[in-house]
Amino acid sequence: HLARSRPDLTITLCEDDAGLRRVLQNLCARNGREFSDRFQLMDPVLSHDPKGALLDLVSNHQPTALILADPAVSATMLAEVIPDLPASLRQIFLTGRWIERWHPEIATVDAAFAAAAWEGPGFGFDPVLTRGYGRVTDQAARVTP
Repeated sequence: HLARSRPDLTITLCEDDAGLRRVLQNLCARNGREFSDRFQLMDPVLSHDPKGALLDLVSNHQPTALILADPAVSATMLAEVIPDLPASLRQIFLTGRWIERWHPEIATVDAAFAAAAWEGPGFGFDPVLTRGYGRVTDQAARVTP
């Protein structure tokens, strides 16, 4: 839906689980949604080196928003890469299987985002289901915990 309603966006999906990839492909086919240069399903990338693959993915694609649901990137890995994320990345949303697996360690991630001048969790989501973080652009406006 988002790729159809927002022609200014490029949606890139990454799913390393073969079964979930098939579900995505079948769901898109059933709904007449073809993959294109604006709506892509990438080959598996996170399997062997999730931390390095995440940094490469963000560096190569330069997204302004990232939705991370793959639990292959652990809470510790995510906390370690936050300071290295490019400035072009303005929002990160943690959801789905990531939240299910890593929610007990979410304090590590919250602290890493705060230390790197990101705010959140926010954006009105139930933080047990989806946690959204945004980069603080005006340090004077930053709310300190």
